[in-house]
Parts: sequence; structure tokens; C-alpha cells
Amino acid sequence: STHKKIVISRGILFLVGMGLILWLNLMGCSGPTESFSNMPNGAFDVGPLDSDSCGHDGGCTSVGIVCNGDFEVDSAETLDAIGQCIRISGDLVIRKAPGLTTLDALSRLASIGNHLIIEYNPDLETLNGLEALKEIGGGLYISANDELLNVDGLGGLVSIGEEVFLVGNAGLADVDGLAKLESVGSTF
Repeated sequence: STHKKIVISRGILFLVGMGLILWLNLMGCSGPTESFSNMPNGAFDVGPLDSDSCGHDGGCTSVGIVCNGDFEVDSAETLDAIGQCIRISGDLVIRKAPGLTTLDALSRLASIGNHLIIEYNPDLETLNGLEALKEIGGGLYISANDELLNVDGLGGLVSIGEEVFLVGNAGLADVDGLAKLESVGSTF
């Protein structure tokens, strides 16, 4: 079985497991946005958190980090691991994550460079947590989430670069959450 370990030491968060080492500097807020890259060996390189402001007293308000690459979420723990991302440059795939009922950990996420794929999540009830998401560069694919009641969490979304597919979500009553959508690249 695969084990994950989360350790916080001197303001640094480490997530270790499945050949993955993820570290977030929770104290740093100096300089421009640095990035979090999905590196070929499976490790992630994370720079300091971006900030809106760092006051003269050394305090700051953290905004998040830019996460480069594709990210796959299969549990609440892996969702939490990318919770500081304000932008994901590649795909975000949330697939087969039993026990996941909302996406609250993604409340900082404002844009996705490629596709957002949410599929086969047996307990997902809402997309709450994605309210800050404004833009998806690729397509939006939401399928086979039987408990999903609505897409209201996507209420801030204004642009999707490619297609939108919402299929096989047995409990989905409406798509009113996409009312602010101004642009879709092709199929809706």
C-alpha cells in the first residue's frame, strides 16, 4: 500500500509519498511569484508563495502559487496538496476520489491552462471551492459524478477555450452555475 506523510517544520510543509516530495514555504512571501513544477522524476519544485502585500513589519497576506504541469487528484489529501495554487498551467484531473464531497480546498484557484476534468467521483455533491475560477484554457469535462447536484461552484467562470461536456451526472438538476460564462471555444 502507498503511504503519504505530511510534516510541517519551520514553516515548511512537506508531503511525502508515492515517490512525491512536495514542499511549500509557508513563511516566505518575498519577491515575485515563483512556480511549482511537476518535474520528470515525479518530484515537485515549489517556490515561495506569492503575496498581495508584505508589510514593513514582515507580515504578509499570501495569495498562492503558480503550479506548472498537470495535476491529478484522487483523494482529499491530494486535493489539499494543491490548495495553494492560484493557477495550474496544464490539466487538473479530479478522478475517482471517494469521500470527496466538495472542492473547498481549491478556493484560491483562478485559472487552468488546459483541461478541467472531474469524473467518477462517487461522493462529490458540489463544485463549491471553485468560485474563484475565471478561466479554463482547454475544455471542461464533468462526467459520472452521480451525487453532483449542481455546478454552482463554477459561478465565476467566464471563459472556456474549448468544449464543455456535462454527461452522466445522475443527480445534476441544472447548470445555472454557468450563467456568467461569456465564451466557449466550441461545443457546449
